[in-house]
Amino acid sequence: MLHKQVTAADAAGTWTLHTAIFPENRAGIALHHAAGYRTVGIRERTAQLNGVWHDTILIERRSLVN
Repeated sequence: MLHKQVTAADAAGTWTLHTAIFPENRAGIALHHAAGYRTVGIRERTAQLNGVWHDTILIERRSLVN
């Protein structure tokens, strides 16, 4: 599904895709890195899970299509 998203974004001329992932979701981070995303940084206390604020990892992918 992630591959379809990246392919469709490239075909549509979308320049950048962003997502935010909880740091403990190592599998999700690895999946995005394998799809060409890179880690941009950490956003502090930007998402709630079960009523508790957590940091998120900001990840982006820039299009390779000009």
